[in-house]
Formats: sequence, C-alpha cells, structure tokens
Amino acid sequence: MDQPQEIEFAWLLTTGIGITFMLAVAIILFVVFYQKRLSQQQLRLQELKNQQQQQLFLATNQVQEKERKRIANDLHDDVGVVLSTAKLYLSHLMTQPNIENVAQKIDQLVDAAAQNVRDIAHNLTPQNLEKFGLISAITEMCKKIQEANQIQVSFEYNEGQRLNFDIELGVYRITQELLNNTLKHAQASEIWLNLKFEGQHLTLQYSDNGVGVNLGSLSKTNNFGLGLQNMIGKAEALQGRINFQSDLGQGFGATLCIG
Repeated sequence: MDQPQEIEFAWLLTTGIGITFMLAVAIILFVVFYQKRLSQQQLRLQELKNQQQQQLFLATNQVQEKERKRIANDLHDDVGVVLSTAKLYLSHLMTQPNIENVAQKIDQLVDAAAQNVRDIAHNLTPQNLEKFGLISAITEMCKKIQEANQIQVSFEYNEGQRLNFDIELGVYRITQELLNNTLKHAQASEIWLNLKFEGQHLTLQYSDNGVGVNLGSLSKTNNFGLGLQNMIGKAEALQGRINFQSDLGQGFGATLCIG
C-alpha cells in the first residue's frame, strides 16, 4: 500500500473511530437522560400519590369531624332537653309524700345521664378548642386525667398565635390518642407534654414512664399499632410528621412537628 492510500485509510479509520465514539457517547447520554427523566417522573408520580393520600385523609377527617359535630348538637339539643324536662318532673315528684327516697335516686340517675351526655358531646366536638384554642383544650384534657388521682400529668407550653382550626383540631386529636393509649396500655404513673410554638411551626413532645413497647413488632401483633398508623396518617394530612420512641421497660415517647 502506497503512502496516499495509507493516509486515506488512517483518516477513514480515525473518522470511523471518532464517529463510533460519538455515537457511544450519545447513546450513554441518552440512557442517562432517559433514566433521569424516568426517575423525575416516578418522583412526581409519588408526590402526586402522597398529595392525593393526604387530601383523602384530610377530607375523611373533615367528614368525621362534621359528623361528630352533628351528633354532639343532636345530643345537646334533643337528649339534653328531654333529660332536663324529666328532672323538672322529678323535682315536683320529690314534694309528694312517701316517695322521696325513690325520687332522689331517680334524680341522681338523671343527673349522671345528663353529665354523660355533656361529656360525650364535648368529646365529639371540643368547644374549648373552638373558643379558646389548643393550649386551653389540652390543659382541660390533662386536668380531667389529673383529677382521677391515678396519674400525674405535666403540661408545659409557650404562648403562640392561634393556628388554622383544622391544624389545631388535628393536633388535639393526636394528643387525645396519645393520652388514651397511655391510660389504656402503659401502666404509667407520669405523663409529660411540652408544646412549643414558633410562628406557624408547632412541636409537641410527649412521653410517659410506662412499660413501653417494642415498636418493631407492635404494628404486626397489636391493635395499638393501628393507633400509631392512624396518628402518622393524621400528621401527614397536616403536612407534618410524628416519630415514636419506645422500648420495653423504657416508657413511650412521641414527637409531633407541624409546619
């Protein structure tokens, strides 16, 4: 092969290698770009899925709260009036001879029934929360537990501006569930709550000195695990998060962050 042919062959070879290299680079860049695009689409789909779940959970909570409010109003307006009227008749009956003891017992039962109706109505729709806010509502819950003289409750907080009512209601329900879980399962003698406001950001720290739980196996073996999942769902619906800390014999703790 003479020199011109060798030069032409070398040029063709170099050009072919260059074109092949560029094609390989183009294919690699295409694959990388495609994978990145696919990952972005998957992340976007996951974000949309999470948003849909949060919207669904929030809508479900709103429906539940609306139904609670309706039932509370029915109890107050209908059953409460009936019991009050019955009490008036019983008061009149107590003036009659020889039936005072029976009438007094009936009167006590009606009083107890009326108080139960008020308690149920309050639990269904916390008036204190609507009127005075989250701190007042949690303080009232803690006070009622304290009055039973079975468990010591400490509630510390800093004053902050009122948040959106749906957020306050969600935090109230989560706190209510934390307290109920301790009372039902923990065999605790002390509960500590700390509520901290920082603008529109809220942090609730909760702990007890009870028997504790194995968080790893709890959701699989105990209905109490459903309560944990429910609180996680409520926190996510409020655009927040809740973390749990516990071990057997080490008490139970939770940290709720909103905003």
